[in-house]
Amino acid sequence: HVAHLKIKGSGKKLAITNTHIFWNPEFEFVKYGQVSKIMMFLINNYSDTPKIFAGDFNSLPWSNVLRYIYKIPPVINSSSKGDYHKNKKFMEMFFEEYKHNLEMKSAYERYKNERKESFSSIDFIDETRFNELADNYPEFTNSTSDFTGCLDYIFYSKHDFELSSLISIPTTNENKRLPNKEYPSDHLLIGCSLNLK
Repeated sequence: HVAHLKIKGSGKKLAITNTHIFWNPEFEFVKYGQVSKIMMFLINNYSDTPKIFAGDFNSLPWSNVLRYIYKIPPVINSSSKGDYHKNKKFMEMFFEEYKHNLEMKSAYERYKNERKESFSSIDFIDETRFNELADNYPEFTNSTSDFTGCLDYIFYSKHDFELSSLISIPTTNENKRLPNKEYPSDHLLIGCSLNLK
């Protein structure tokens, strides 16, 4: 879903996209295709509008889905889940056919890094920097009886916003099976304050 908003007073516009990407790890190319289509939709319809793109991406921080958002080619190997040939064929095709020029940043990409300012001036994300950012996401935003990991994200167009605060996420040491009395969903609440430039 995309909400196209106009801010009273300033008249500035804002596009907020919320998504829930396909869950099954056997079909990574489907997730990749869904995200690439959404990004293309945003480019084609909201090119000059500040953007927020958030939701349950059902993808880990090191996944090809996040690699796509950061404009890094997919890595497909035979040990990955699902059909190697379909993953290779479709993800490489989507990467080439749906190259995007959006400069997106994730609110939680520096969550665990104590030296948060060290990432603030990065304009270009290469393989090494992508892995550093992936390592600094929260340990988990989803926890069930058979899976615990970070699946939820808030991306924003980095030249349009400044991040001012984040909702804290429990550490793995505090992890309890979700949902429970304190956390009524199998996903934790994530959120942030963004200042529109």
